[in-house]
Order: sequence, then C-alpha cells, then structure tokens
Amino acid sequence: MLNKITSGLRWRYELYLSEYIDLFGSVSYFVQFGLAWFKNRHSATVIYVFANKRNVGDYLSHQGVQQIVNIPGPMMLCTPVGQKLYHYQLSYLRQHNPSCHVVIGGGGLLQGVFSDFWQALVDSKLSYSLVGVGVNRMPGRPELAPELLHAIFTHATALGLRDPMTVELVQPECQSKVRLHTCPAHNFVVEYINRVTIKVKPALLHMLHEADLRLAKVDIDALKDHVQSLAHKHGLTYVESNNMHNDFSTAIAQVASSQVVVSSRLHGCIMSYATGRPCIGIACDEKLSQYIQTHTQLLCVQPNDGLLDNLAMAVDKVMQGPTQQITTAQLTNSQAVGQAINEHIS
Repeated sequence: MLNKITSGLRWRYELYLSEYIDLFGSVSYFVQFGLAWFKNRHSATVIYVFANKRNVGDYLSHQGVQQIVNIPGPMMLCTPVGQKLYHYQLSYLRQHNPSCHVVIGGGGLLQGVFSDFWQALVDSKLSYSLVGVGVNRMPGRPELAPELLHAIFTHATALGLRDPMTVELVQPECQSKVRLHTCPAHNFVVEYINRVTIKVKPALLHMLHEADLRLAKVDIDALKDHVQSLAHKHGLTYVESNNMHNDFSTAIAQVASSQVVVSSRLHGCIMSYATGRPCIGIACDEKLSQYIQTHTQLLCVQPNDGLLDNLAMAVDKVMQGPTQQITTAQLTNSQAVGQAINEHIS
C-alpha cells in the first residue's frame, strides 16, 4: 500500500511540479513564491520579475531591485521554462489588478530567449519599468527583434539600463526615460557585507561561464589548468565555481574572502567590485566588457590567442596593485531609479 501511494505521488510530482521545483531551486522557495503570489495578487502595488532563482547572479540582481524600489510585492519568473506560469500571472493581473506596476530586472533580459515574455508583457497593457537591464550580444545568442525592442522601450515607464550598448538601442523619443546605472546587485551585496565579517584568505577564485567560453571558442580545460598554475605561482589556493546555485550568501562570501578573482561571469565581476576584491574579467561577450569599461577600473582580457599570456600579466598586476570598490555615488545613482518608480506609483 505504501509503495502504491509513494508511486502515485512520484508520478504526479514529475508531471505537475518537478520542472517548477527545478526552476525555483528548492521546494521551500517554490512554496514561498506561491504563498506570496496568492496572498498579494489582488492588492500588490509592485510585481517583481527576474529570470531564474537557480542562477545566483540573477537572484542577486533581483534582490538589489527589491532593495532600491523598497515596496513589497510578489514575484514572476520570465525564463522560458516558466512560460505557462508567467502567462497565467500576466493574464490574472490584467484582469484583477490592472493598476499594479511590473518591475523587471536586473540582468541581460533583453535577448531573444525572453522574446515570448516581453511580447506577453507588452500585450498585457500593464505598466512596467526596467531596472539594471541590458542586452546580451555575442555570436550564437539570438537577439530580440528590433520591433519588439522598440515596443518595450515605448511602453516602459522608466528605463534603468546597465550599459551604453543598451542605451544606444533606445529610440530618440524614449531617451528621456533612460538612466544609465550599475547593476542593483551592487547595492544588495554592499549592504550584506556591511552586516557580516568576512576574512580574506589566500585563494584565487575562478568563476566560469562555460557556455560563453565555448561560444568564444576558448579551450576551457586549458584555461582552468592555466589559472590553477597562476594560483600556485602566487601561493594561492585554487577555487572554482560556476555560480549556478541559489545560495547568495555563499557566493558573496566566496568572492569577498578571495585574494583575487578571475571571472568570465558578469556577476563574478560585480560581486568583486562590490566587495572590493581584485578581479580580472574575461570578456566573452560585450556585456562584461561594457560593464568594466563603463562602471569600474577592473582589468579585462579578451578570449583571443593571447588570452593565457594576458591573463598571467593581469594577475601579476592586480596582486601588486591597490584594490578598488564601488562608490557611494554609483550606489545612489541606482537608488534614483527606485525613487523614480516610487514617484510614478504614488
């Protein structure tokens, strides 16, 4: 009898819940998400949208957006895996809570993989703003159709954008809505590390975005071996992470406790700059190089034939140079986007 009950529960879980549990990263967060939605769907002033709970970088950006807007509200995930769910949520809001304001960000959400979400949002006629959002532009990744991008900018209330590459795509008549600012994850990380004590260890953290490295035709095994040898050269322990988990406290502590960080992931660079740790970015795509050039003075190397040699010189340089950290002015600039959204809502 017990086996029969267990078997029945298992196939129902696999059929109806497994993809969502995987999407949310844990059963507890899935329950938290559901309870927040059903409790607040009728009355929420703000609905927060981000991509994926299982990517700690996306989740940090979402936490930062919530912090600077500072209005409680339920969440929506715009990843294609959650397509049925966000279509239901948008439809429900349009019918039962049409005055709510949808806040999207941060992250590289202006890319082709999210086309269905953006079209559904524009079609919903709900008011919305972008915070810390940008494009992802690199060979092999689909881009949003120009007409959809135009519609997104046209109907948005505020456009908080993370880099000049994205700002340049905004049509002239919408430029007055634009504020160029750093990713809101900085705000969250800075506030978090001010509440905890983290001791720096003799470690080199290598944070990898293997999909982007492959698209950039980097030999990943050779890169790992080389970075490991650089760690040993400088008497550091080699630590490796892909950032694909949902424990933001571990991710922040891992970066903040490292003596130096090498990252092909944007949020590896963001956490480094927020915590004041030396970092070298490997710019497999324009979003990472745009971030470094626009908002920081971090070192950046290109994934070309000179990658390994240039990376060795960069590590030598940051080991000898002063650290740098995000400024109060940069954090305040991001907070201004949240204030603009609050003014619209009030």
